[in-house]
Amino acid sequence: MEGDMGNNKLTAPLYKILLLYEDVFEPTSSVTENDYLTYLDRISAYYLGASQMDIYRYIRGLRSAGINLEQSTVKSIVFHICGLVKGGEADAD
Repeated sequence: MEGDMGNNKLTAPLYKILLLYEDVFEPTSSVTENDYLTYLDRISAYYLGASQMDIYRYIRGLRSAGINLEQSTVKSIVFHICGLVKGGEADAD
């Protein structure tokens, strides 16, 4: 992956979305689609509770799509929301 991915306390849980998504398709991984969806549910609840609605909506969009998105799309979304968090613009858009 790229840069300091996952090293930041604020972005590591977001990068985990991409890692779990990729693991679902990895034949040697024990991560299931349900594991991925459950994680999205859990992390979206956090951002809802923190009133960071833009990030919450992106995560719920990923949840709605399930594993039906291309890896490049999931990666793009994850990097975008990490950028929002790093820039302190979680409520901007």
